Amino acid sequence: MDVDALLGSGLARLDAVPRTGRLSRETIAGFGLPPLAMALVLLWHDHLDAAHALVQAAEGDPDADLIHAWLHRREGDAANSRYWLREAGQHPLAGSDPGGFVAEVARSVAAGRGDEPALAERQRDEFRGLLANLLRAGEAAPFPSPPSR
Repeated sequence: MDVDALLGSGLARLDAVPRTGRLSRETIAGFGLPPLAMALVLLWHDHLDAAHALVQAAEGDPDADLIHAWLHRREGDAANSRYWLREAGQHPLAGSDPGGFVAEVARSVAAGRGDEPALAERQRDEFRGLLANLLRAGEAAPFPSPPSR
């Protein structure tokens, strides 16, 4: 299974508004992913509560803390997002100005543009990078291909 197959086509919104074409929690659970990879895929597919439970259980792990920051960014809680970015430390996949990106997303969402293409593409690149890193690092065990939607 590759990253794009797990994330699917299209872009996730910058806010917490669910979109069409997302995978169900049940489908994602069927992939047999370990917790952090599952949390990231759940977050991508708009299952914020389920993703939140998984990252809270792994607090202190830099990858979990980074996912936690991205989750709060999507919820519109910029202060909490910045807190978790600090907890993640100098994470190599956080980008050069993660706090600045949190502010850009907050401005876009506040202006009613929770689907701003340039920012949504940057968000997709973040998710792809971290998920690929988790898969390469062996965090994810083998799992079946997703059923077609």
